Amino acid sequence: MCLPRRGRGSKNPGLTDFQSRNGSGASPSSLKSSKLSKSTCSTISNDSQKSLIDAPLIPGFVVTKNRSVIVWHFPYHISQSRLAGRETPSSACSIICVSLAEIIFRNGIKMPTWENEIFIDNDSKDIISSKKKEKYLLPSRIYFAMINAMIDGNHICDPVIEKQKSDLFNIPTALEMTKNQMAEVAFVTSKDNIGNAFLLVYSAIKSVIKHELTSSWNQLFFLLLLVERCVLIIYQKETDTIVVLDSHTHKEIGAMVILGSVKNLAYFCEYFLIRLFPEACHLKPYQLKFEMSLIHFRGSIHEKDCPLNIDEIQQNNLIAAIPRSLRNQIFSQMEKYMREHAKTILPKITTKQQICKKKKVKINN
Repeated sequence: MCLPRRGRGSKNPGLTDFQSRNGSGASPSSLKSSKLSKSTCSTISNDSQKSLIDAPLIPGFVVTKNRSVIVWHFPYHISQSRLAGRETPSSACSIICVSLAEIIFRNGIKMPTWENEIFIDNDSKDIISSKKKEKYLLPSRIYFAMINAMIDGNHICDPVIEKQKSDLFNIPTALEMTKNQMAEVAFVTSKDNIGNAFLLVYSAIKSVIKHELTSSWNQLFFLLLLVERCVLIIYQKETDTIVVLDSHTHKEIGAMVILGSVKNLAYFCEYFLIRLFPEACHLKPYQLKFEMSLIHFRGSIHEKDCPLNIDEIQQNNLIAAIPRSLRNQIFSQMEKYMREHAKTILPKITTKQQICKKKKVKINN
């Protein structure tokens, strides 16, 4: 589970950075072809390794409404709390998200695209039309990236939990615990009783994508915190793809990957919030414990790394080094985008709020 930083007594609930904290340490996990990394494998038993080395075929399901979103459901045992025979709940979601962002960046993993009924695996260059009625399989590199991140995240988190009473980690702590290989550019929290889960998430993402400071970035990594759970959101500009990766267990299924396009950002946000954070649809802003961070890679490039754009590292570092008052502007257009979409989008969310409330009453009775 993940705790908003204001819950730890942070004096500054606004935007911040971690420029002064540059940890050094062991080389992080990285993908080696289609095998788990050595550092990852060292943390689990041989039997568990054998069950994870061969990537399962995980088919994608196209969401019927709008058909602009595709979803992958991992098997029940592949989640942060069930992986490798784990029997105790995991609270490492924020650490896992940071580790996953680093793995994806270092290995230059391209997210697939789904648009106009055509699925493209941008790593393998496979193109599948919906007319072929084939399964849209999750690329194995994404599967192994999530496996690596989940095991490494739990490996980092578990010893710490044993020494402290709380099992909650905020995002600054997660960045420190992963040796500050990723750093925060800026973050935003919900301070007022304005909007709802959808409007907060939608406007925050759009504000960053459209802002001049980050509009030239080819890849954006967001950490989204809602109701004490953290997920990773990635936007890749070249293909206009946006994806959310969630390592939690979801009732009868394991981790989930949900992919869409920024052209349909509103529906993408609405859908993944209902699927991943169903309880958030009837909560007021101050109850959501909403927080979103924009993070970037700040570590050292290793010999085997192959990032999509190595020149962007220096560019990102320059922007992260500018005064905080200027970086504050990255999320400055949130209220504008909230107002623009409140009249057309808010009624849909309100209807779902009523549905959730009814379901909650039935469950309680």
